[in-house]
Amino acid sequence: MTIDRINFIHVYCDVAKPDERYRRALVQMIDGLQNDSSAVIPYLALARLEYSLGEKYQPLYNEQHQFKKAEAATICDSILAKFSSSHFTAEAKNLKWAIVEPNLQLTIEDFILPDVPSKLLARYSNFDQVYLQTYHIRPAQYDEFQKQTTDSARLAQIQPLTKSKQWKVALKNEGDFQEHTQEALFPAHELGAYLVVAFADEAATTPLAHAMTQVTRLGIVKLYNPYKKTYQVFDRENGKAIAGASARFLRVNGGYFNRFFTSDEEGMFSLNKSDSHSGLSIYLKKDNDSIRVRNHYLNKDRNMSALDTADYTIEAKLFTDRAIYRPGQELFFKAIVYKSQRQGSKVIPNEYVHLTLYDPNSNFIWADSLKTNEFGSISGKLNLPATGMTGSYYLELTEPEEEIDLFWDALNELDIRHNFRVEEYKRPKFEINFDPVEEAYRYKDSIFVKGQATALAGSQVSNAKLTYKVQRRTIVSYYRYSGSSSYRDDTELVAQGELKTDDEGRFTIPFKALIGTIDTDDGDVQLQYEVSVAVTDLNGETRENDTNVMVAKNPYTVRLGGKRQYEKGPDSLLLPVYINTINDAKIALGGTITIEKLQAPTRIKRSSPWPLADYQAFNKKEHDQLFPHWYYEFEGNQEKWPVARLMMEKPIAEGAETSNKIGDVQNWPSGHYKATFRQQTEEGD
Repeated sequence: MTIDRINFIHVYCDVAKPDERYRRALVQMIDGLQNDSSAVIPYLALARLEYSLGEKYQPLYNEQHQFKKAEAATICDSILAKFSSSHFTAEAKNLKWAIVEPNLQLTIEDFILPDVPSKLLARYSNFDQVYLQTYHIRPAQYDEFQKQTTDSARLAQIQPLTKSKQWKVALKNEGDFQEHTQEALFPAHELGAYLVVAFADEAATTPLAHAMTQVTRLGIVKLYNPYKKTYQVFDRENGKAIAGASARFLRVNGGYFNRFFTSDEEGMFSLNKSDSHSGLSIYLKKDNDSIRVRNHYLNKDRNMSALDTADYTIEAKLFTDRAIYRPGQELFFKAIVYKSQRQGSKVIPNEYVHLTLYDPNSNFIWADSLKTNEFGSISGKLNLPATGMTGSYYLELTEPEEEIDLFWDALNELDIRHNFRVEEYKRPKFEINFDPVEEAYRYKDSIFVKGQATALAGSQVSNAKLTYKVQRRTIVSYYRYSGSSSYRDDTELVAQGELKTDDEGRFTIPFKALIGTIDTDDGDVQLQYEVSVAVTDLNGETRENDTNVMVAKNPYTVRLGGKRQYEKGPDSLLLPVYINTINDAKIALGGTITIEKLQAPTRIKRSSPWPLADYQAFNKKEHDQLFPHWYYEFEGNQEKWPVARLMMEKPIAEGAETSNKIGDVQNWPSGHYKATFRQQTEEGD
């Protein structure tokens, strides 16, 4: 078999475990060719395969392919050692370089407090350590530094700057050639703006990465005021208002804008509402402390709460009688036009509006001017083109071509669109329905998906040809991290076949819940089996449908209802319990509800400005000493808080009502609680 044929099968053929089969075929080809020069081709294909799998690696979420890039690098080394004279070695060199090339990015907060340590985030690959150097810099100098595109030009910008501090950062490197993140120490600095530059070692002169931060106590916040723009200057350390701070709003490019202000005793100053201004810089200064806030936007507030009672907008709702039509079919439409003001909405009677029909390419088809009736509505009908394009058409409702005072004085332009489809379609004569999946399936179970093909006239579609296909996808729950879940890009075919419907039009699709190489010990993994069916009746009409069957290590889901917050009082606390299989079938199971008081952090801290890093550079004790105001890892996540005491444990009989009265809780201490329902199934789940 040639390499082209193997590549074609891998890309286009619907087979189970395509990557594993592709790898096995390439290895067999390499073994068959041994040291022949043509073996470089399957070697290179194997290296590309491992590299592509390595690209799917996601720290904390999908770590299955963490070391695949390392395997690809080893294969590239073999190619360069065995086939040094081949012209394919150039591609192997490029792939190897893409794998081992070091990369580094630095992220730090724009503003940090003086004289206390802070953090920065390193996003890196193929580094064991870097040296960080800070330089005193003015914001305008940093703007010039960012414009430079070469290392020599950036170095020329750095050399005149005054050095501040240098320190070494050790980066964890597992030899996987993957991109990782790690937090690092940013030592205490005095007031001022600093350029942070990374170098490979103490004597290196080539900058690897850079970032800028401003060390300051000054902060500014925009307050809500419907009639003027109000700002407050405050101390970032304690939140106190700062009086007598000077503020300058400046824009040089894109239209000159320059305003000066001084904060009052409450740290406030105001601008009258005016036109919008973007790309502004705010310069704040108080004594020897100064900062620049970039890319500020002054918007012209059009919130309805800020409008004068005479101001209004024109709105409309546009409807059609169907969502899909055949070519040439009659379409009925209706619209309601109304005026929206601060004090409410009113319909607009006896005024003209313009309605236009466009095809999927926005080509004009039909238009008319229509007058609203006493209820502010228009209605009518039109015939769609009998020939021409199919697809997504739309109606557009706009102001009349000769604008009247009503629309001219409004704060907006009326422009409402309504989309619908025009398709050639034939009314189906039968449909396919699946029986609900009542069972709770586990890995490797035998699954039987049942259904029926039924004619819309009421008869059964018997002895009809049926083809089916079963594909497996992996779903990983990230609830512990973000409360969500996602699909992995690993769809595999696990079964396919052909059968006939019985005399009643019924069918049964059998397959086994194969798991392949998936880690079934991971409780966060669920498998989704998509069953696709196509039925062809004796007249040659084919209908298709599909359904999903979920499989997991623990195939049950339990959800506790109730409110997120309760007030102390004599009323009983209610905790409804909802128990289902992962295929959404309700089941009646008994169990036990426990309520535990959680030990919250002793004080409120701040969350990290970036997602949780792959690696932690500090243990908890070191972290709390250096950063007493930051949460450590999941410390701010209530799901991770330790239990302080057990408040209640209550058994629930099988088949009991879902709403469970907990009893009087007015003597319970205030705070956060965790309610847990536990149930032991016959299978031990």
